[in-house]
Amino acid sequence: MIANSITFSAQKDILKDFVDQTDSTIAGFVPRSLTVTQAELAGKTTIEADPESAQADVYRKLAKDIYNNKNEYVPSPLESDELKDWAESWSDKLLELKKNKKKVILRYKNLKFKIDKIKEILIK
Repeated sequence: MIANSITFSAQKDILKDFVDQTDSTIAGFVPRSLTVTQAELAGKTTIEADPESAQADVYRKLAKDIYNNKNEYVPSPLESDELKDWAESWSDKLLELKKNKKKVILRYKNLKFKIDKIKEILIK
């Protein structure tokens, strides 16, 4: 599996769990970049459009790593019910992460408000 445009740690966790569940592997993580978008709009590959770019180097390294890989993987597909259950479990985890993030932000704002009040008192 090649992971494209993965920016959040939860996304990496989901992919890592998926490859564990299916006995496969992640060949590499490819960041999304403006270079890719520009190449796509020009109807070219990134390497054709900007062969000296850092993004082109990412693709060359990925191709080299895949070519040189000596490990063989035969993925074990999930049955429909297994895939549904797996996806639902991640949905629940992501909702919990979102809820916890909101709590942390609220605590931060509350703490910042208190600090600002203390600063006002000390300045007077």
